[in-house]
Amino acid sequence: VEKYYQIARCFRDEDLRSDRQPEFTQVDIEASFLTVDHFLFQMEKMVSALFAQFTHHIPQKSFMRLTYQEAMDHYGTDKPDLRFDLKLVRLDEHVAGSTFKVFLDVLEKKNGSVLGIRYPGGASLSRKEMDTLTQWTISQGASGLAWM
Repeated sequence: VEKYYQIARCFRDEDLRSDRQPEFTQVDIEASFLTVDHFLFQMEKMVSALFAQFTHHIPQKSFMRLTYQEAMDHYGTDKPDLRFDLKLVRLDEHVAGSTFKVFLDVLEKKNGSVLGIRYPGGASLSRKEMDTLTQWTISQGASGLAWM
């Protein structure tokens, strides 16, 4: 047998985490001698067929692919939500001559970088909403959040 697929209901045998469901469905694949591209092509074919059969919606021909580095550089995470096109932009060159101490302190750190996001409609956020975003940003490992 060259390959087979099995769709199975699974339960996580690990501690609960807020970003993981305790129960999920997985595709189990047994295949031999596949290249990465061939494997991804087979998965796209299978997922497209499943969508066509069960939702009557046929996805685009091929799925968007990001390398780990592209995901980290543009979204700051290896599991970006691509429904929102809020890419990170490196601002180091633009703020290097600034007198704003927060930016200068970041740039002095090893691998320090000032990143920005263009947030359409962000100007209408209240101060309380900006403070909430700032706290969330810090909880995600950033030094802080500046806005203009």
